[in-house]
Amino acid sequence: ENGEWLFAEINIDITRRKQSESQKEATLAALHESEERYRTLFDTISEGVVLIAPDGQIVQANSAAEYILGLTHSQIESRQYNSPDWEIQRIDGTPMPPDEMAGPRALREKRPVKNVVMGAKRPDGFVSWINVNAVPLLSKAGVLKGVIGTFQDISERKRAEDDVKR
Repeated sequence: ENGEWLFAEINIDITRRKQSESQKEATLAALHESEERYRTLFDTISEGVVLIAPDGQIVQANSAAEYILGLTHSQIESRQYNSPDWEIQRIDGTPMPPDEMAGPRALREKRPVKNVVMGAKRPDGFVSWINVNAVPLLSKAGVLKGVIGTFQDISERKRAEDDVKR
């Protein structure tokens, strides 16, 4: 009332908040870098790699999988492991049922399944012989989140073995 002004000084220490923000930024940067490394590895590895959801749907495939199977990315990812589009055969040439395949077995048994050899008929009629390994992805609580399947093209080796047998 007498013309005096009242000033209040408020100091808030935001050091902890700034440190927390910096830590979050560093964590996000590290996650982004990790994702980039994963993506590069996934895209450049010479083995075919597929990620199969618990319901059997193929949700991800790398370029080596496309090349080995003679299919496009979208053709692979539109299929389930037991899709009738697959023509899978055993070493003796008889049809291989899904319950013998590495991926479905790893899904069902919730354990790694290694060295399953099978032939996958490509759209061009050629059979790609592959050696498949499958590992289930389990949460810490043991819940099945999917399966990672990797496969190596062994077609040349299989043809050489067949030639020797003849």
